[in-house]
Amino acid sequence: MVIAFEDVGAGCVEALADVVAFGTDKDLRAKAGSDAQVAVWLARRLALATKDRSSDYLICSARNHPSLEEARETIGSRTVADRIGMVMDESVPLPVRATAAWYASGIEWTGEKRVGRGDLSGLINAFRLLGVPDRLAAVTRTAALRTREPITLMVPLIWLSAFGGEHPSVRETHTAPSPMLGEIPAYAFDKHTRIGKRAITLLSRENEAVRTCLEHHVPEFRHRQTAWVAAFYADATPITRRLTWDQSEALEALGMENDLMREGVPQAGVVPLVDAIRANLDHLNEIRGRLYAASMAGGETR
Repeated sequence: MVIAFEDVGAGCVEALADVVAFGTDKDLRAKAGSDAQVAVWLARRLALATKDRSSDYLICSARNHPSLEEARETIGSRTVADRIGMVMDESVPLPVRATAAWYASGIEWTGEKRVGRGDLSGLINAFRLLGVPDRLAAVTRTAALRTREPITLMVPLIWLSAFGGEHPSVRETHTAPSPMLGEIPAYAFDKHTRIGKRAITLLSRENEAVRTCLEHHVPEFRHRQTAWVAAFYADATPITRRLTWDQSEALEALGMENDLMREGVPQAGVVPLVDAIRANLDHLNEIRGRLYAASMAGGETR
């Protein structure tokens, strides 16, 4: 469910509904086949769906982006009813409404005690009053309760922004083919994998353009973690079928800024660093191939 709301989101509400239905109804899964068969079907369903990752950019920015610090302070001092009122005020910028929605829900970020008691039912009803389809409102409520992840609450707001005015378009983008390492595309070796982390770290040392960019913008002790995050945006986020609407690109830029500024990259260095890695993906993939081969051979991944 978290994957669906993070990576598909408003791009395909029907896919979200399928994931929530099979994820919460044991009898429905039993009728469809084994858990493994249902998981494979859902994976393919999500892979083929039109995607919108704005929910990730919104919730992470609501939590950390410096530009929303004043909004966090203001919303944190308001009542739950006031927070829901901000969500319903369409004149309020979308990132601020997203912050208000999170705080109004009462769903904490894992390990935090920040938003206090909320009114999830009241928030979902507010979404309905704004025009969110009943099906999306219902699956959002279920996913929020089951996962306890505030990212789920971003999708109704995004749907309203994307579909409330001019109808959004679906952009088909040609993504560069990724070399295969065994049966795995090279881009899958990202900051969430051992080989991926090692490969990106080596790129930050071996590649002059990437190393120079890192040295210009961040101190050396931040190079490794910063490169991991920048490589994710250069290599792991491109998708072929994405929902495009008037704020989608701005939200992606906001999310990228948020993640890299958290690692100490100044705002002016965010795009140059991602571009430097994107321009040297061939080098990164060569390193990945080298490490993968060594790993399969049981050797050292140097």
